[in-house]
Amino acid sequence: MLKLFEPQSGAIFIDGKNLSEIDGASVRRGIGMVSADGAIFRGTLADNIRYKKPDATDKEVHDAAIAAGMSGTLTRLSDGIKTKLGENGFGLSVGEKQRVQIARVIVSKPHILIMDEATANLDYETEAEVKKTIDAIRVKNTVIIIAHRYSMVKDADYVFVLDDGKVLEEGKPNDLINKGGWFADFANAANDEEEEVEEEDSKELNEGDD
Repeated sequence: MLKLFEPQSGAIFIDGKNLSEIDGASVRRGIGMVSADGAIFRGTLADNIRYKKPDATDKEVHDAAIAAGMSGTLTRLSDGIKTKLGENGFGLSVGEKQRVQIARVIVSKPHILIMDEATANLDYETEAEVKKTIDAIRVKNTVIIIAHRYSMVKDADYVFVLDDGKVLEEGKPNDLINKGGWFADFANAANDEEEEVEEEDSKELNEGDD
């Protein structure tokens, strides 16, 4: 999709246009990407957020940071968006680094957002906060989520299950669950895990009351 190389077969279309006929730089300007280990550079928080849009105003940067769930971060940091960061985002938590990437995407206003295992290094609570931001972006933009967590794909409009480079299943999440295949097992396992976590939390709470 990013036109880093051409497909060996088939074709990719965006808004009815074949990517092979569109300039690569133009394609990449319209696509934002958040990965599990995206780079955070030495410089201010604002510099990092406006990376894909150097002419973004401080207000645009601040609004993007808020939309990415960084209000707590801005309160914690003494100089807000003007706070200087160390190499690889030194001074930020893993979750905050992910939100910087999301803010970077928001400020650049891409037509397509790709989330490539973007929450793989986050705890479930932080992931839930990031997901709220993604859900807001989905209202006006196309979001492609690549994930191994059911919580990230359960609300998707359409799912492709890939196995060894081939499409194993595809369809709407609920339809795939009703079919009782791989995705159904995936969803059931995730729900069982969630119930176990809730039971453990409830047990710890009750023990605390004792």
